[in-house]
Amino acid sequence: MIADENVFAKNKFLYLFFAAGMMVCARLAAPATRSLSRPTPDRSPDVRADMNRYNQYFSQMNADEMASLFAPGGEVYDTGLLQASGPDAIRSYLSQTFSARTSIR
Repeated sequence: MIADENVFAKNKFLYLFFAAGMMVCARLAAPATRSLSRPTPDRSPDVRADMNRYNQYFSQMNADEMASLFAPGGEVYDTGLLQASGPDAIRSYLSQTFSARTSIR
């Protein structure tokens, strides 16, 4: 009985050692596949132009134009909570926010 337990313990160790070796090999191979991908094109000028427009529309409190800058699945969060999703909901949320802000002044 003790001999059977030793064989099982040795085999269990070999299986674990083999599994660990396979995981290390897989991890080492992963970066090589990433290096074959193409770099993302630099779209900094486009992003900067959009951000400038966004800031301009924000300072004008222009909810329609601000909402037009969002993608169809775009979302607006305020204090970490989702407030609006999609251009129409974003437009409505911004309109309400801007009207509340102007009524305070």
